[in-house]
Amino acid sequence: MIDAISVLTCPFWLNPNDPPLSPRLKATLENLDRAGADRASDKVVFCDGPFPPDPIKASTEGRPWRVVSNDKGPSGTTGGFWTVFEAMSGVCDRLMFFEDDVFVCKGTIKRMQDIGDLGLALVRYYDTAEWPAGTPSGIYESPGNGRCPLGLIGLQGVLIPSRTLALLAANGPKSRQSTRPADLVLGDILHAHGLRVATHLPSLVQHEGVISRTGAGPHTALNFAGYDYEA
Repeated sequence: MIDAISVLTCPFWLNPNDPPLSPRLKATLENLDRAGADRASDKVVFCDGPFPPDPIKASTEGRPWRVVSNDKGPSGTTGGFWTVFEAMSGVCDRLMFFEDDVFVCKGTIKRMQDIGDLGLALVRYYDTAEWPAGTPSGIYESPGNGRCPLGLIGLQGVLIPSRTLALLAANGPKSRQSTRPADLVLGDILHAHGLRVATHLPSLVQHEGVISRTGAGPHTALNFAGYDYEA
């Protein structure tokens, strides 16, 4: 079983006076190393825009993260997501995908590997809208486009099996043309193919970003396990 971990970032967030490795991205990579990232065969930072190519040594205990960048410039939120899906399709059995502004509970990577894909299109470890605060712990199944009227919301931390990566990659050209947020586009594709997803509660991933890249405003997990929780 070949597992990979990816983190999607974008130079849009970088202040011109900041070093290339922004404090927020560095904190996310350090946290993922503490959460068990070295259990994966491959650790990749995808930058949707120019970024120094040197591997990133984010922590003393973790292997360096290799870097893949789009030197042609940012392609937009949806384009950035599909760059990852297309690049990782066919090269790993399972992709653990994270955004660049998250906190991940200790032990989460092992938990994701142990649970696997459950025969579904993907398993999410972050939920901001579908399950009310106080929902009992468990793994909850839902349609591919989620339970919210808008669609599937939130891909801050998710395990995606190879068959789903292949489906998403095949839909790349059309998806890149969409002006809708990447999570909604992805959910529509899954739903159109009759696929279902699962959500792990409590959320083991917390969104630390103040502003959404899509302009949706602040959003956090409603059932976050806590910063001291160990999965």
